[in-house]
Amino acid sequence: MKRQYKFTALSAVLFCLIGLLYGCTRDNEIIIPETSVNPPATDYSVAIGDEVTFTGQNMHLISKVAFDNQVVNITTEPSNRSQTTLIVAVPDNFEVTQHISVVATYNSVHKLTLSDAFEVVVPGVTTDVSSATIGDKITLTGKNMHLITKVNFGDQVVSFDPNPDRSHTSLMVTVPSTFDITKKVQLSVTYTTHTVNVSNDFEVIVPPVIPTVTTVLEGEVGTGATITLAGTNLNIIKKLMVNGQAYEFTATATSLSFKAPEDITENLVIDNVVLVYDNVLGDNQELSVSGSVTVKPTPTLPYILWENIELGSHGTENAFFDVTNGRTMTPCDVVEHKEWVTFAMDNTSGAPTARLLNPANIGTNLLNSQFCNGTALNLNDYAIWKEPTQTTPFKKVTDDALIAKVTNGEITNIRDDIGDVKASDIKTNTPTVAAGEVYYFYHKEKFGLIWVKQLNIQTDRKLNTIIMNVYYEK
Repeated sequence: MKRQYKFTALSAVLFCLIGLLYGCTRDNEIIIPETSVNPPATDYSVAIGDEVTFTGQNMHLISKVAFDNQVVNITTEPSNRSQTTLIVAVPDNFEVTQHISVVATYNSVHKLTLSDAFEVVVPGVTTDVSSATIGDKITLTGKNMHLITKVNFGDQVVSFDPNPDRSHTSLMVTVPSTFDITKKVQLSVTYTTHTVNVSNDFEVIVPPVIPTVTTVLEGEVGTGATITLAGTNLNIIKKLMVNGQAYEFTATATSLSFKAPEDITENLVIDNVVLVYDNVLGDNQELSVSGSVTVKPTPTLPYILWENIELGSHGTENAFFDVTNGRTMTPCDVVEHKEWVTFAMDNTSGAPTARLLNPANIGTNLLNSQFCNGTALNLNDYAIWKEPTQTTPFKKVTDDALIAKVTNGEITNIRDDIGDVKASDIKTNTPTVAAGEVYYFYHKEKFGLIWVKQLNIQTDRKLNTIIMNVYYEK
């Protein structure tokens, strides 16, 4: 409830005396004695925003009331107002408590002093706490708190819309989270046009930001692998120390990543990972990461790798492969270097597919389709291909993990791992190949591996091709 203060008229006798002095009055004149305050005006102390009730006659003709230089305009039509009372709210834009005069204007031009010593009180605002953490809520208490438009924490402002439905005696406000360090600030509130100080040394507390790591290092990784730590506030990390050495890293609030070293020749155990950061508690704070991870050096493959070799069939110029040099061979290459031929591609006479041939299995049909300088190759010239060391039989690898073992360098002695694959009858091993399958062979007593990546079957099967990776023992 707003407080109301009542200013009453003198007795009817005084009205009569005034009437005799002034003679007849017009209907639009207000008969309000100049001394119409009870108790005396010097005793009135009214807070900004409170209501004051003025009483008298013809009050409905008053058009405005001036509280010193703060004017309240009466906008309600005279016909809709009381003739004996007028309720006016004291303006809220006084900045300090002071005594003022109150003057009413009636009939637009006539003025009547209602009080010469009317005290307007600007109430104080208090809080029962002297400090608070960012994000906390504090309660301010005082009068006419619903008229507050801003709460100032130093230069950080929390705004409000004036609302009569808000509490008139208290206001809850959240301490801004925009402070980055703990500091003392001036706490004040702003009404419509003026500011009231609450505290000159209100302490805004910024708690220290401390990172955490939930990841426990474990297991094994290869050289150059990315190691990722999960946690919180990791974006404040400024330095990463791994086994006493500074490492480059990338970080977000919830993850931090760094790469395992690449230039190692033996296993490296990472068991001393320290994150360095600054916060309000001080610089170069440290956080240790639990666990350990072993970095394994990338093995040097004991094989030459020829990638994406395209081997053709009868009607092509690349039906032969030289694993020593990692190349396909033209018919003239075959004539000059018979000993380099490792295997060839042929097509089947039945369904349109393709197969790989040991040199010993290469027949007349294939050679007769190959011409060097206009002359077809003659099988009788290639007895060397029958020698056991040229290329021994192909055999499909049934162990799907074998190719992974080879590429990862896990197999260091192929013969011991898969056994001797030399066959007594090499002519029985001419596999029909399929994409994704792996075949192995020996050439010049060295182990070889063929990984068929793609098989291209043409309408003319003499134009079939195979795309493959070939591994060959160094």
